[in-house]
This record gives sequence, C-alpha cells and structure tokens, in this order.
Amino acid sequence: MQTHSSNVAVFEEDSMASCDETQHDYGHYEVQYAFTFLPIHCGRRIRTVHRVSILTNSSSSCASVKLSFPLSNNISDINITLSPGSGQSILIPEAYPEIDPRNRDPYGEITNTTIVISAIGKVHAYAFTECQQGNQASAFRLLDVDDIGTNYWVMSYHSYPKHKMLAVVSIYDNTSIQIHWNTSIAPELYPNNITILLNKFQTYTLALEFDPTGVQLTSNKPISVFSGHTKASIPATPSTDPIAECLKPVEDWGRVFSLTQLVDPKFAGGYIVRILSSSTNNITTWKLGGNHNETTLAAGEFLEVLVDGNVTHPLEIVASNKVLVVQFTVMNDHTSPVMLQVPSQEHHRISNEILFPVFDMTDTNTTTYLTVWLPPEVDILQLSLNERAVWKFIDKDSSEWSIFQKILEVGFNRLAIQGNGNVHAIVYSYGHRRAYAYTIA
Repeated sequence: MQTHSSNVAVFEEDSMASCDETQHDYGHYEVQYAFTFLPIHCGRRIRTVHRVSILTNSSSSCASVKLSFPLSNNISDINITLSPGSGQSILIPEAYPEIDPRNRDPYGEITNTTIVISAIGKVHAYAFTECQQGNQASAFRLLDVDDIGTNYWVMSYHSYPKHKMLAVVSIYDNTSIQIHWNTSIAPELYPNNITILLNKFQTYTLALEFDPTGVQLTSNKPISVFSGHTKASIPATPSTDPIAECLKPVEDWGRVFSLTQLVDPKFAGGYIVRILSSSTNNITTWKLGGNHNETTLAAGEFLEVLVDGNVTHPLEIVASNKVLVVQFTVMNDHTSPVMLQVPSQEHHRISNEILFPVFDMTDTNTTTYLTVWLPPEVDILQLSLNERAVWKFIDKDSSEWSIFQKILEVGFNRLAIQGNGNVHAIVYSYGHRRAYAYTIA
C-alpha cells in the first residue's frame, strides 16, 4: 500500500501539552466524517490522485485519527496523530476504487467507495482530487456527521450532456432514501421516484445525462450528499475542470447572502450564481450596484444570475425563505470553474480561530486567495492570518459587511479573531486551467 502524508504545525506548541499527555481526556474514537470522492475526467491511462487534509480543531487541541475504507477489503486503515495546531495531508492509496461514469446503470449503483474519518478529538477535513498529469482538479470541505441531515435539494451545472454525478453516503444501517424527481427534469427517463436502501457506510452513485438541479432527496436517517461534474465548462468552452461539493441539508441553508469575485478583480472572469428554493412562494431579491431585481421561486425552482468579471460590487441576495446559493466561477486565462456553496450571513461563522489547508496542485504555479466577510461589529485589525496579515479591502455591502482578500501560501493556515465577533471565509486556488474552492466554515 502506498501512502504519503505531511505534517505541518501552524501554531507554536512550546507552551502546549502533547497529544500523549492529553489523550486520556478525549475518550474513544468517534466517526466524524463519511464521504466518497466523485470521479473526474483524466483521460486514458492517467491516474486520478485523491488527498484528504485533516487538521485539529484549534491551535491548542490535538487528535488521534483513523482513516478507514470499510467496504474495501484490500485497503488497510491509515492512522495518524496530530499535535496541537497541526494538520496532515494524506494521499489515498492507489487501490481506492474509481467510479467510471460511463455506461453505468441509469438508476444508480451501490459502490465500495466510502471513506470514514474517526478521531479522538475534534478535527476538520477537506477532500482534494486531481489528475496525475493534465489540467484537472477539484476540492470540497467535508461536513461532520453532526451537520448532515435528511432533507436535501440537489445543485449542479448543465455543461456537457454527460458526466454529472450524484452520490449518497449512509451513516447507519437500514437507511431509506427517496429521490424525488422534479416533473420538469427528464420525465421520460424517471417517471417515478426512486427508493434506495443503504446499510452502514454504503455509497450510492448516479451518473446523469441531464442537470439534476432541483431534485430532492429525503431519508429516514442522516446522509451525506455529494454533487458534481467530471468535466464542467462554465460557460461552454473547450477547456474543462471538474466541480464537486458536499451539499448542505436544507436546515443549513439561509436567507441573506453577499458574494464577490474570488480573485483579484483584474484577473476575474466573472461568476454565475444559482439560487435554489426549497419552498413555494419564496420571494427572492438580488441587487448588484444600483440594479435591484425580484422574483418568486417555487420549491425546486432556481434562478441563475451572471456577474461579469469587471464587476467589483458585491452581489447581495435576500430571500423570504431559505435558499441554497452556489457560485460557479467562469473560466478565463487566469481562472477555472469551481462549484462553491456560499455561506449565508446568518449561518454559523468562524469565531476565535480555525485551521485550514491550501492544497498544492501538481505541475503548476498556484495562486490562492482567501476572501473574508466581516460583519459591522468586527474590525479588520481583529483578524490575523498565521499571526500576521496585511489585508486588501475589496468592498462593503449595503448591510455594512466588509470584504477583504489576502493571497495564501500552500500548506496549513490559521485564521484567528481577537475579541468578540465572527466572520465568513472562502479559499479559492487556481493554476493552469484548474482550480478549486471551499468555505472554511
């Protein structure tokens, strides 16, 4: 078995106890994440490379972590120890089963691709996939099993007729899942709903030839849901990049959002926003600069908004009921497509500190931006990145949230807030015709 990991501390440890000294306080291993990788299009005889970054919950906590492959008998567990304020990037063994999206059962299949992260001590985790050669990459932040749910609506993108992927991972035995097809989506292929029964740590994957945005999934027990595309092009151009997200359940959606370009405006190619409603009569407004628009969305209906690359003002969205907002960056000479769930302003935000990774992409020079949103009560002087930071002011929205950016280095980072207050933050990284993005809380 081939594995590789790197361990980088992101905070001084001299005054902190080691894991060996504090381990007895934590108890036993608990399942924190259960997930699967979605396939990406690498071409013939080009290997797909998967990595997972796992970091401690804070600069003063440590963890013992086990990465397991419960349904793959030929892959052994991977065990790591994280000292206070550190993380490790783990290369997934080559024996990990790859999903081929071509010629699959149109009603989906159960695959042995589930990966489970168990730990003594709380950890954060992020998944990354790239081609060993070529210009393809994607990444997403994993949702803790305490944050997953039983009611989801799918978000994806419509470029290319094939290779849209949907995956569901069960946490418990006897998990019954209903896929409720929107009547406007491929009724000739799926005239009826689909019911799936999964046992503990099974993964169900479905390769689709149409855009599944607006499809609802419900279950009797919590599940993790993943949506993506093996070779997305946004908008349709010859160049492609995979996109993927670990979807939020409806209870974690929001009503108020603020978006901006995720790179320096002079390099931005623009972005497309999809706003998906889970309820009827959902009055949704969006404004950009002096333009103000309003529409009413039904359950499973979405609105698409295009923001040009030369626009520097924030896009502000307010809905009467919860919506899911996903940002898709538009490809140009500097950026590649990503799929990013945008955190709402009322959603849980970073307080005190958070540790997060920046993945290194193979054979390309990588530029990575951290964009942060500060509510009115938080001053930029309260914010530090790796104990220091000089931030670039981007703009301020009508709710007086301030937006700042900072270029990051590859590796593990610590974002800290002094005093009372909390913030949102998004990582966007791009190289030659490849990119990834995720929220860090």
